[in-house]
Amino acid sequence: MTGKPPKQDSSITVRNTKPCVSPGGETSDGNLLVNIREMMEEMHSDIISKFDMVVSQSVKREITAVLEPFERKLRSVGDTVSELERAANDHSDKLTELEAKVSTLTTLADSLTKKCDDLEGRSRWNNIRLLGLPEGSEGKQPTDFMAQLLHDLLGLQDKTSFVCLKLEGDCVY
Repeated sequence: MTGKPPKQDSSITVRNTKPCVSPGGETSDGNLLVNIREMMEEMHSDIISKFDMVVSQSVKREITAVLEPFERKLRSVGDTVSELERAANDHSDKLTELEAKVSTLTTLADSLTKKCDDLEGRSRWNNIRLLGLPEGSEGKQPTDFMAQLLHDLLGLQDKTSFVCLKLEGDCVY
């Protein structure tokens, strides 16, 4: 050694230890070596802890830099999932509302079908059925044919005494 005090780095701590002096005032080489080893071990542990801290901070920065895009993407996916959940709830509400309307309209359609069937049946009550006439004997003018047939069958003298016959569809009224 040159007699200069050892340089101290701000990150490395060196303890001052008293040299071991034998009772005769001489320094023992064994104790000196033990002290040097202890100092080296302390410096070694200080260096390792500083290195671990630097590496740990560096790794944290790198991991943070790598994880940032993933976190943004995860937030974006989370927002999308939230929007989809809201849309699904809205659609569920609308579907429930539409099911109620369909049920109401089905009931109304059934009711109207029954009324139409009833009206159709009642409208047939006023129809005249003539049995025994061959089909198609009325020709192209069923109203005139019916007027003439009723005139002949009832033996009426005057054709004007008939109430006016009206043809609707295939039925004579």
